[in-house]
Amino acid sequence: MARALDAAGVREVVDTVSITVRAPFASVDAVLRELNGADAEFDEAGLVATLTIEASALEGLERRLATLTRGAAVVELSPS
Repeated sequence: MARALDAAGVREVVDTVSITVRAPFASVDAVLRELNGADAEFDEAGLVATLTIEASALEGLERRLATLTRGAAVVELSPS
């Protein structure tokens, strides 16, 4: 039994959240750099990017985006 457990290895479980980031056209470049080039779409108001990040990174991302965009970027939790 011990060999089977050793062979199975260890798998780290990381909590993630799906988010949508919205930002005006004037902030697109800065926001995409912060999102590491995440896939993005655009609507009449600007950037709409949907991505999944580690839950522990959410608060920091929100702070950085607020600073980069002077509060214009909005981070929404996507429904699970």
